[in-house]
Amino acid sequence: MLKNEVALITGGARGIGYAIAEKYAKNGATVIINAVHEESADKAVSALREKGYKAYPCVFDVTDRDHLFDAVKKVTQITGDITILVNNAGISPKKDGKPVAVVDMDFEEWQHVMDVNLNGMFNCAQAVLPSMLKAASGKIINISSASARVYTDFTSSHYITSKTAIIGFTHALAGELALKGIQCNCIAPGRCWTDMTRRLPLEANNAIAETILTKRLGETEEVANVALFLEAKGTEYMTGTTIDINGGYFMS
Repeated sequence: MLKNEVALITGGARGIGYAIAEKYAKNGATVIINAVHEESADKAVSALREKGYKAYPCVFDVTDRDHLFDAVKKVTQITGDITILVNNAGISPKKDGKPVAVVDMDFEEWQHVMDVNLNGMFNCAQAVLPSMLKAASGKIINISSASARVYTDFTSSHYITSKTAIIGFTHALAGELALKGIQCNCIAPGRCWTDMTRRLPLEANNAIAETILTKRLGETEEVANVALFLEAKGTEYMTGTTIDINGGYFMS
């Protein structure tokens, strides 16, 4: 299904990012796993290669433009040009496991979340778009959150704001690229079982599950299935779309 495709997944060493990388690799894509730490990227790549998949590490911080552009240039000399970008890297800092109120938040923390969650997507898009534009082909998927669609009291304002802005960024990119052969869509997952959510006490996750129609948290593979759908042939008419996958937590 994805033969000859080269997919860069930021924050691809774990959680939703890894699930998408594995799903793409299983369907024939060459996947490039990005992580901030070399050990994390190598571990994820090794796990995929053990299953016979084509995977390569690409270590960079999405906020470090020079390093990012250099790392992408080097890895594509091996893999070929990136045809799929999944902008997944993101952070959601908390204090003692709880959200931080605006009145108590350091500006540096606010700025760091914006730099990673939003500006990082801008940086990655700029890194891959020249080759996509040259080929007049490509797909970009930005990972937002249900927190961008409806207020959640278990995330902080910087996370909510950044994830809301991602939907606007998706609209802007889709508009710019619609006549240039490149699609840009967004996925807004609800609460899923990831390393991040497992840091919370089980009671807290269970309480959140009770607010969801399906009375459970999502699985990362369920989000990966949506990401795979967006890469399928026959979906070329979809661009600028945000797909919600949240068990009925938010319904438009």
